[in-house]
Formats: sequence, structure tokens, C-alpha cells
Amino acid sequence: MHERSDAHPQTLREAGITPFMSEASARLQDSVVGAMEAGGIDYGTLSTPFDWRAFFDGLPDPGENS
Repeated sequence: MHERSDAHPQTLREAGITPFMSEASARLQDSVVGAMEAGGIDYGTLSTPFDWRAFFDGLPDPGENS
């Protein structure tokens, strides 16, 4: 198991875990993590209970410049 020394989200590949899903799904997962980083969103700031719609609405638009 990998221990995290920072609060930034990681993709499965970055954590040393082989993703068992299609490459397209893996790219989507990577892009969500990238959007979280671009928007300064940290797992600790997410609402409880978790709301997927609010989460995706809060991500920066991939076409926008930060």
C-alpha cells in the first residue's frame, strides 16, 4: 500500500496501481484529477454526503484558462 505525503489527488497509475478499465475510462479519470488540481479542489473540501452533480459542476471547464 502506498502512503501519501501530500494532499493532492493521484490517479491509479501515479499510485502504482494498474487500472482495470478501458483506456478511455482511464483517460477520463486522469482528466478529472487534472481538473481538480486546476480548480484547487482537494478531497478534503468535498461535501458530505458526496454529491456527484455538485462536484462536476464545481470543476473548471476544460476550455477555460486558469
